Amino acid sequence: AAPASEPADSDALPKYKRDLAAKARVLRAELQALQPQTGHCRIEVSRNEVLEESYRLVMKLRGKELRKRLLVKFRGEEGLDYGGVAREWLHLLGRELFNPHYGLFQYANAGDDRYALQINADSGVNPEHLSYFHFAGRILGVALFHGHQLDAAFTAPFYKQLLGRPITLRDIRDVDPELHRSLSWMLDNSIAGVIDTTFSVECSSFGAVRSVELRPGGGAEPVTDAN
Repeated sequence: AAPASEPADSDALPKYKRDLAAKARVLRAELQALQPQTGHCRIEVSRNEVLEESYRLVMKLRGKELRKRLLVKFRGEEGLDYGGVAREWLHLLGRELFNPHYGLFQYANAGDDRYALQINADSGVNPEHLSYFHFAGRILGVALFHGHQLDAAFTAPFYKQLLGRPITLRDIRDVDPELHRSLSWMLDNSIAGVIDTTFSVECSSFGAVRSVELRPGGGAEPVTDAN
């Protein structure tokens, strides 16, 4: 029989879904135990400057403050926040922050992850991009902690990097099918006399091309069947 804490029809779900549901319950219980019993995290921003004002405010707050119950107010608007205003704030903020036009993230545009987001290699054009990535992480944490959803999904390699897990060739297929095909062919065939390349790649950014070594000294190390 299913445990009393599980819905009656949980046994009808595939095992991986039952496992995911159980993990979600454990995570939710652990997060609730971390929430202070008193106090609020008060956030007041303008709708017209939701990204910049939220950035300045949230980056000043300590983690413990962000775990308090959210009380969000849009400047110049009346109304109490019973959860709906906080949800709208996160929705509007996520729409700005994760918009590829802002330059921090870009769509993978490939395979099953066609609309999944990944780090924009040109994000460094914004001198504060690392601080904004820190801010993005905080917003993801706030949404997760308080049980809100953000209209953003990321590629599998992105999640793996957050978890400190190694990237595999299969992961590359989801974000760059052409590169995946080329690397797979090189693994399955002899490249002697066919491919003349080194452990480096050329990257184009705003009209400038630069060489990036894939490992120390890679620009001078030829790729062979042996390595």
